[in-house]
Amino acid sequence: MTETKESAVAAVVGLLDAVEDPAQRFEELGEVEVMLEVALKDVRRRISLELKASGITWREVGETMGGVSPQRAHQISEGK
Repeated sequence: MTETKESAVAAVVGLLDAVEDPAQRFEELGEVEVMLEVALKDVRRRISLELKASGITWREVGETMGGVSPQRAHQISEGK
């Protein structure tokens, strides 16, 4: 990955800052928030599946993912 997290965030902020009309910028901000939420939820789902596929238990997956319960780790793997 050649792009840093900071530069990726800066690119999104730059796109929003380029919108001159503040009302339009606010609307687009909301759209970007939704898009990021959906994309990050999918990243979490894929991570949980990768962890489980590595042979660890759902309890261990949950611990790795910030201490969530085994049930929550499984839900995340289902995109919930």
